[in-house]
Amino acid sequence: MKLTYSIFFLALLLVEPADLSSQCNQTETEQKEHGWSRIDDASTSHVAPSLLPKQQQTVQKISEIMKAFYPKPKGAEISWYGNYFVRKIVNQYPNSYDAEIILQNYKCINNKEVRLSYNSSVFVGVNSLTFMSSDLDMNGKSYVTLRALFTKKDGYIYYIFDENDKYKREEEYIITYPDKLPFTYMTRKEYITEARADQAKIYEAKTAELKKNYKVRPKAEQEAERQKMIDGFKKSYQGNALTARIDQYNRDYKTDEQRLDEALKFNTSFYEKILSKYNVFLASQSEEYLSQPAIVLPYTRENFDGFEKNRNDKNLVYIIKDNPEYYNRNLPVSAPQYFSVLIRHSLGAVQDKMFYEAINKKELLDDLYGLLQANQ
Repeated sequence: MKLTYSIFFLALLLVEPADLSSQCNQTETEQKEHGWSRIDDASTSHVAPSLLPKQQQTVQKISEIMKAFYPKPKGAEISWYGNYFVRKIVNQYPNSYDAEIILQNYKCINNKEVRLSYNSSVFVGVNSLTFMSSDLDMNGKSYVTLRALFTKKDGYIYYIFDENDKYKREEEYIITYPDKLPFTYMTRKEYITEARADQAKIYEAKTAELKKNYKVRPKAEQEAERQKMIDGFKKSYQGNALTARIDQYNRDYKTDEQRLDEALKFNTSFYEKILSKYNVFLASQSEEYLSQPAIVLPYTRENFDGFEKNRNDKNLVYIIKDNPEYYNRNLPVSAPQYFSVLIRHSLGAVQDKMFYEAINKKELLDDLYGLLQANQ
């Protein structure tokens, strides 16, 4: 997926300057009307040839919904295409894909109107949360996370990002069937169980590595080596000096078993404390508490300190699983059953501002919801 985006954006960067006039006025350039164009779809090899046309029809409908808001973009062109890929949540039903709408501004450079590479955009995921989810590996398994700090806006799940960002604004929405979600949340109990198993594997791996590297010889062999050292002292020392040297050696002497035990304590005590913390926490909480969705900071399993910390941290996530009961399995696998929407608004250029203000977000979400209902 990332490779596809990289190739696409690189291609945009290589667009030739549009020599539209010999004299270029930036104010006039920003007000000049342009149009929409479809460019080549991406990742079509992920889709069976028999399914691709239906998915392309849905992508075209989405582009038409968007085009109705801003049919003649000023100072910019709008490109759109479909991207087809395997969905990130485990279950492969239904198929997932997305419509991508990209704004490309014109700017006067060296007295020519040059089409810039990439500005604002709208991505609409069909049966996909790709734009708002991330992968998480835990206990040898792959999970999907979803940002936890969301609210409801116009009846839809809504996220907004850092409002202090100097370069862009980003908003995300999830559009689903009424009162249903295509995913379920990992519970606190499930998280503790998986996180503890994850840390236990690290503990066991470190223990095995140390035992492999620290050779424990037979006791007779160890005692023979010890006696050899003492016999050597007897050849080199006498009297009180000999007694002091042997006493010092005996105080410092450690068997192979003792050295291994010290290494284990030094290198694994941290994980023993973590495992103990998980055990105590699990035993001290009620089933009702543990049955609630886990809201966590990813990649902090070794610093677990409960679920009520940093409640306003924007990095908090749910860990989600596919909800097979959500889907209408009488529908074709290409039919949209939920949408995710990412609106990315670049700051600074007049064209981006006009594009963003032209989008009636409530109407966009309602129109996409209408596509869901039309399939029922």
